[in-house]
This record gives sequence, C-alpha cells and structure tokens, in this order.
Amino acid sequence: MNRMKKMLPPALLLLFLTVSPALAGKAAVPNLQQEIDRFIALGAEYDALGFPQMKAQKTPFGQYHRVDTGRLMGRVVYSVPGRVRIWKTIFCGNMEVIFLELSLRDRTGRRIPFAWQDCLLVCDHGGVCDGNNALYVDLDGDGRPEIRFPKINAVSHSAMGPDRAIRRDFTKDILPSWVKAAVGPDFANLYPLGPDQRAPFGEDHPTTLEDKTMLRVDD
Repeated sequence: MNRMKKMLPPALLLLFLTVSPALAGKAAVPNLQQEIDRFIALGAEYDALGFPQMKAQKTPFGQYHRVDTGRLMGRVVYSVPGRVRIWKTIFCGNMEVIFLELSLRDRTGRRIPFAWQDCLLVCDHGGVCDGNNALYVDLDGDGRPEIRFPKINAVSHSAMGPDRAIRRDFTKDILPSWVKAAVGPDFANLYPLGPDQRAPFGEDHPTTLEDKTMLRVDD
C-alpha cells in the first residue's frame, strides 16, 4: 500500500485517502448475544470462528483487487430499510473467485465494509452475482464475517426500478450494530447520496461481470 501511495500524484493521493475503506477494527458489541439472536431470527447462520468459504479471503478487500470497471455491465442499486444506499464493489479474491463487497459510506465518503456476497464466479470468466448467492456479514467490525445468509433472496427482493436500474431492496435489517454506530443515530453521518440518485459507475458497481476480466492487483 505504501508503495502505491508514493506512486500517486497529490490529487490522486487525496482521492485515494478519501475513498479508502474505514477499517473499524474489532468493536465491542453491546448485547452481543442479542445481536446474534436477531440475525438468526432473520434466517442467518452464526459461527464465531467464521465460515470455510471466507477463511482464505483477506477481507475487507481494500483497493487492490478491484475488477476493472471496463468489464462491468448494467446498473444495479442495493438499499436497506430507511432508503439507505449500500455501495458495492466487485473484487477478485483469493482462489480467483469473485465477491461483491457491500459498504456504507460516511459523510466524508469513506467506505465501511460490512458484508460480502459470494458470487460463485471465477475471476476471468465473469457472469452475474444474483439472489441465490450467500451473504456473509461482519458482526463486530474485525473484517471477518461470523454471520451467513444462505441466499440473499431470503432477505431481499429485486425488481426493475422506474429509472430502469435493477433495484435490490433488503426487506430485513442486515446492518450490524457497529455499522450503525459508525454513521450515527438515524444515519446522521451518512454520505448524502441515496438509492434514488445516480451514483458514479466506478463507485457503485453493478453485479454483472464481462468475460476475460482484467484485474488490477497490488503485488
């Protein structure tokens, strides 16, 4: 990361720092068992040690495994109750598999990654991240998900919006308490761009990936 920062001109470095993920670190979650029970009641699975599918992944993914936006197709908007936009970034993770990282953004624009959609796609081949994928949620802000929804469709629905963008609206509250705390009561510290507004294509990725993807990786 330090090598990359040294290579960036000042203007781009400022942009890099502005949009870099806000890594919370493991948070003390008040009423942890209550939070676990809440997710289980929504149909999720809980594993304090994490899930095999995610243990090889270096989450949050950060800036360096993002898929080239030139290979992304379509327009899809995710939101949670309260008309809050979820920001999405497609990454090529370890073992050459595609994940969609879900984040909120605070008022400064920094991302707060909290969940990962396992798209069941190979990085170079492409395809579509869809509602049959599992969703993994970070319960305490340490970057390692302890919650798993077997299918996103079980807690959301998808339809074509009036602006011809596909909308996936979560019908259940999938935001862990530490994420809500990071953006303040009633989302007062949330980035001021909602799901009904158009976001820059490179900042909120769609869910379709063209074949023969070119990767931008920090090696």
